[in-house]
Amino acid sequence: QRRVMGMLSFLTSIVVAVLNLLYSISWIKKRGWKIWYNMLARGAGSRPAFTFMNYGYTSSTNNAVSTTVSSEFQNELLPANLYRYTATAGGKIALLDKVVLEVGSGRGGGAAYLCQTHGPKLVLAVDYSLDAVMLARTIFRDVAGLSFLHGDAERLPFGPETFDVLVNVESSHCYPHFEKFVSEAARVVRKGGFFTFADFRQKEDMQQTLDCLSKYFTVVESEYITEGVLQAMNLEEARKRWMIERNAPKNLPPFITNLLLAPFKLFAGLNGTAVNNALRDGSWQYVRVLCSKQ
Repeated sequence: QRRVMGMLSFLTSIVVAVLNLLYSISWIKKRGWKIWYNMLARGAGSRPAFTFMNYGYTSSTNNAVSTTVSSEFQNELLPANLYRYTATAGGKIALLDKVVLEVGSGRGGGAAYLCQTHGPKLVLAVDYSLDAVMLARTIFRDVAGLSFLHGDAERLPFGPETFDVLVNVESSHCYPHFEKFVSEAARVVRKGGFFTFADFRQKEDMQQTLDCLSKYFTVVESEYITEGVLQAMNLEEARKRWMIERNAPKNLPPFITNLLLAPFKLFAGLNGTAVNNALRDGSWQYVRVLCSKQ
């Protein structure tokens, strides 16, 4: 068994190395993420086990997600908390009566949560995966004031100065040209409006990300929240592992099963995966940023 696990670890490291190489090629990166998210959406069914696609956030001082939120969010309070903490900058800005855009909305849980709990006038949510958009429309078809649209973060299908707040949570690492997205965000956000952002980067790339944001916006505050994200990942570990393993193919050798499940465990950031390890050893950092448009 030790030999099998060693071989699995070796093969996984090769796969990660190849993916990192391909990740550096812009069109492959963009197309690859689209295929991945389309595949996940197609396999989800009309009532998926999860509607948020982030690692979550928790801390001793910033856990204000109410346990009275509607039933579809009860099992995803920590991912919802990352949305709350990012979109409102920990309560520093209000979404009440605001026109809000989320870019990178995935299955729609974050946009629906903000729409139902923070009183915006309207929430528009855009994603590059058409299958994810269609799934989100199905799941949250009864939520008033919420619309899901298919679109490209680097070419947003909106006119100038349309939105009061733009929210982007754990999505931008999928974009081949981050600066194109930020320039588009600056174009569609109204003067006096806000761009709220949260995502991870390799440590050596983080300053470049912050510099890009400050080129187009005024950075009001930035906060490294890696520790709070890691705490949430620990708390979410059992739930995510159960969701992955319950869908494992039956009657296959353990080695094959583990190999097939490895990409999903990596994506979920389970303990022992490259993502989890990189956040723990500090080679990756997770940041939350509040920007304003003057």
